[in-house]
Amino acid sequence: SASLGVLGLRWSPNTDTFSYNEVEFDLKVTKRSILSNIARIFDPAGWITGVVLSAKIIIQRLWIAGLNWDDKVPEDIAHAWTTIQDQLPLLNTIKIPRLICNPDSKELTLIGFSDGSMVGYGATVYIRTKTDLGYQSNLFIAKSKVAPTKTLTVPRLELCGAQLLAKIMQVAQNALSCTNYTVTKIIALTDSVTVLSWLTTPPFKLKTYAANRVVDTLEKIPAEHWMHVSTHDNPADIASRGILPKELVNNKMWWSGPNWLQEPINEWKVSSIH
Repeated sequence: SASLGVLGLRWSPNTDTFSYNEVEFDLKVTKRSILSNIARIFDPAGWITGVVLSAKIIIQRLWIAGLNWDDKVPEDIAHAWTTIQDQLPLLNTIKIPRLICNPDSKELTLIGFSDGSMVGYGATVYIRTKTDLGYQSNLFIAKSKVAPTKTLTVPRLELCGAQLLAKIMQVAQNALSCTNYTVTKIIALTDSVTVLSWLTTPPFKLKTYAANRVVDTLEKIPAEHWMHVSTHDNPADIASRGILPKELVNNKMWWSGPNWLQEPINEWKVSSIH
C-alpha cells in the first residue's frame, strides 16, 4: 500500500546532511511480506549496503527453502529477518554529510576496497581530501551482491568483488567529472593475495572464469593501482558479509575507512604487489 512509503533518503537543509526516512513495515512474516518489506529499502549510493545484503541473504534462503508466497516461514529465517527489521529504525539516526570534500581543496584521491565471502561480495569507495589539519576521508559509494547459489570458491568471489570495485570506481569518477574537483590518484585495495596474483598474470595463462573478470577489471583499474590491505583494515568486509543496523550506525571503519586514510600516504598500512 502507498501509505507504507519507502525507507529512502532525505536531505535536511539545516544540517546539510542526508538521513533515511522512517518506514512502517508489514509485520507478518511470510515470504510475500518479507520480500515486500525489503523492496522498500531504497539505497541508491549503497551507504547501508551491508544491511541490505543481510536482508537479501534472507531472500535467497527463502527461495532455496522453496516456500509458497504465504507459507509460514521457518523459525531460523523468521528470527534472522525480525532481528534486522527491529533494528531498521536505528538507520534513521544516521546523518551523512552532503559535503564530503574540503571545498578549498580541488584535488582528491579515490580509495576503493573490495572483498568476497561465502555469502556475498562487495566494494566501497572513499574520497580523501586535504584539510588544514591533515586529511579527511568519507564514504562516497558502495555496493554489494549476494553470492550465487551455485557454489563458488572464496577467491572467485573475491575476484567478483574486485570487478565490482572497478565498476563502481568508474561510476565515482564519472560523477566527479562534472564537479570542480580533480581526481589526482586512484588506489584499489583487496585483502586477497590470490586476486592480486591473478591481476598481475597475463590473462591467457588463467582459466576462462578468472581471465574474463581480470580483463574487465584491469580495463577500468590498471594493475599498478592495486595494492594489498589486511582483512582487519578492509571496510569492504562489511559489504561482503552483511551487518546489522545497530553495528553499522556508528561504525567508523565503514563511514570513513581505516584510520590511516587520514595519514600521509607513506604511512598507510598497505603493500604494493610489484
